Amino acid sequence: MLLLLITLLTSCTLTDSTAVVDSANVCELALTQVAPEAAAPGETIQLVLSPLTTADDTLVTIGGARAQLVSFERAGCEACDACRETYLCAPCFEDCDVCDLGCDAECVERVEVLVPSLPPGPALIEVFNGEGASGRLTLTVLAPPEDTGGADDTGGADDTGADDTGDTSPPDTGDTSTPDTGDTSTPDTGGAEDTAAPDTGDAQGQSAAPIDATLAECPV
Repeated sequence: MLLLLITLLTSCTLTDSTAVVDSANVCELALTQVAPEAAAPGETIQLVLSPLTTADDTLVTIGGARAQLVSFERAGCEACDACRETYLCAPCFEDCDVCDLGCDAECVERVEVLVPSLPPGPALIEVFNGEGASGRLTLTVLAPPEDTGGADDTGGADDTGADDTGDTSPPDTGDTSTPDTGDTSTPDTGGAEDTAAPDTGDAQGQSAAPIDATLAECPV
């Protein structure tokens, strides 16, 4: 059994800090999640898998193209590693029931990579390291967003501002305004004041005399 284990472990070798896995792929890494499930080239996706080794020992391919590693995290795995070592559990060749519950709860293993330049459509994700190769998950590669130019590129709209139409504004027609017609205003018809009621005083004096004469002729 020990000889078989050593043979399997040595089937995964490293060259120039890049994982190179024997074609037998005897150790299957548990690739359990990709988020998001759709992304465009140049965007970042996160992969959850186990067991991880080191960043230099990790190779991720998407659609057969190598993906640039952005971040590598293996945290809270000390107790898990110690348990597996105590009970002689190989990292991924067999189940280790006595350790698996604690490992799943405490050990965080994930990487982030950039989506390489690929045509739109489904693309298979695979991860390789010194322990072996993962199963495959599918990423939907989206088309890159079209370059429609920023809003600043339509600056011509600013040239049609209201300020450019100032020559036709109402303030420029002041010569025909109402204040310039003062000569025909009512205060200039002063002649009407000469015919006012106070100038008819003589007529009142003439009408009073006949009344007094009539009263004098009446017998007492």
